[in-house]
Amino acid sequence: MPSPVSKRNIFADTIIETPRKKKLNKIIQQQKKLLHNKSTHISKLKTNINKFKNQNTLNNLINTHKFPSHNSRAIVTMQLRNKRRPWTIQEKNLALSLFYKSPTSYNFLRLQRVNLPSPSTVRRWIGQSKYLPGFNKLFLGHLKRKFEFKTYNDKVCSVCFDEISIKELLEYSKDFDFIEGFEDLGRLGRSSKTANTALVFMARGVYTSWKIPIAYFLAHSAVKHNILKTLIIDVLQELLNIDLFPKVIVCDQGTNNQSALRLLNVSVDRPFFYVGEHKVFALFDTPHLLKSIRNNFIGSNFKKGDIVISFNDIVQTYNIDKKNKKSRALLKITDAHIRPNSFQKMRVKLAAQVFSHTMSSTIRTCISTKELKNETANNTADFVEFIDKLFDCLNSRTLYSSNPYNSALTDNSIVKDFLSKATDFFKNLVKLKNGKVTRPPCFNGFIQTINGVLSFFEEEKNNNIIFLLTNRLNQDVIENLFSIFRQKGGYNKNPTSKTLRTSFRSTCIFSLCQSKGTNCEEENAVDDISVMYNDNDVTIIESTNDSLSDTESISSLPSISSPKKLKVHETEKKKSITLEDCSVTYFSGYLAYKCIAKFDCKM
Repeated sequence: MPSPVSKRNIFADTIIETPRKKKLNKIIQQQKKLLHNKSTHISKLKTNINKFKNQNTLNNLINTHKFPSHNSRAIVTMQLRNKRRPWTIQEKNLALSLFYKSPTSYNFLRLQRVNLPSPSTVRRWIGQSKYLPGFNKLFLGHLKRKFEFKTYNDKVCSVCFDEISIKELLEYSKDFDFIEGFEDLGRLGRSSKTANTALVFMARGVYTSWKIPIAYFLAHSAVKHNILKTLIIDVLQELLNIDLFPKVIVCDQGTNNQSALRLLNVSVDRPFFYVGEHKVFALFDTPHLLKSIRNNFIGSNFKKGDIVISFNDIVQTYNIDKKNKKSRALLKITDAHIRPNSFQKMRVKLAAQVFSHTMSSTIRTCISTKELKNETANNTADFVEFIDKLFDCLNSRTLYSSNPYNSALTDNSIVKDFLSKATDFFKNLVKLKNGKVTRPPCFNGFIQTINGVLSFFEEEKNNNIIFLLTNRLNQDVIENLFSIFRQKGGYNKNPTSKTLRTSFRSTCIFSLCQSKGTNCEEENAVDDISVMYNDNDVTIIESTNDSLSDTESISSLPSISSPKKLKVHETEKKKSITLEDCSVTYFSGYLAYKCIAKFDCKM
């Protein structure tokens, strides 16, 4: 049986509005409204608090503060990095500028806990480009930033270019999605021919020690002279666009190089051309000219008017000296100097040792001892001495030298006087071989180079340049660059186009990032062009080789070794003097001179 329904449940759905209940409901509504108003007010207060908080943050202060420059703003924001985030464009530009200005100072700031990108990060930014054949805009932009605050002396440069043989090999590039190894001339386009030659352009500071590769191009065989002319103009224009001052171009005497220079209206008497209104001097590489002189001289004669110069005199002098058993005058001369093969003809060292002061002195000594009786011997000795002095003048590395001809080119130096007269020697010089009279290109090459060096120095005097190191006007740096390319990944005589690209890329990066504190070869060069010097403060130590000839040293050395005059017996007077005797006497006197200088002997 169901339970009975409660009376309370019967009237549960019925709302009874009592006066007390009405009063309470009214109070509740008032409190809800008040609560809503308070919540709204609290929300507004929170908004105001957050607003005031944001106004007092460092970021807002930085955004509202007026900095004097973008770099000053960037250096502040770099120090407020409290979490990992990408570097901004302004911060990157500032870091690169600081790094280029002085890598040593950059590392010092990082050691002082100044928040800067690491050097590896900077190198990664520089190496983002793939460095394809032609010009790299990103790399040139970094180069412009590197020299942005440099002086005129820092920006003056020479541009040397040369070709290196590469291996014909086609390789697929995953990065570029094309086949590497075809002929590629940059903006001039690609072709279906396989590349076996790379043309490399490199810039080098004339007054400061820096060298940076600029661009490279792949070609099938040597680059044609008309294309080479266009590439030369393009390279010089790109350097001018980044505010550098290319004043000189240097190359060897390849037939395509000579033809390209002729297209630029360069001649022996006019060793310059113009890129717009910018004047550029065209020189030939002095070491290549020296090798060409030696190679043309082997087995032939040179003639200037009635003067005949014979290579046979050098051969006979070498044979005379070679027979000596006690002592030799030509210690460094070997068969490779006299009869070089195809590879030995390419070595500058061998050519320089043939045309040396030692060789000319030995020839004159053989003439004095009557062991060499050729009529052309004196002329040959004079010619060897002339080439030796000329090479020294065009290969100076320091401001002062014990050899005056190897000093820097200055306005009142012996170097300038010698070079001014040297061009006359080559004007009427010809080659005689097997009855044929020819004139090798190296003769005109020397005239053009000498005229170019002197004209360049005369123009630079208007920019307060007081001396010129002529060694900066050759292409040794690009030959060293080719050695670096061949040494990547072990010795690689003929790198492929891909390995050349990667080597070129890494060389460019480290050229931009190179620090003076790194483990690199030092150059014996004077970078401060505004050096003030006094001739009285300079002590020049002359070596025995440079100050005395072999015949002169025989008479002078006894007075050095002993204050008493040596008595010469009549039997000794009648004895004939040979080159071997002169060599022994010379060495004995030199040894005595060194001993007296080192040991304090009381005579």
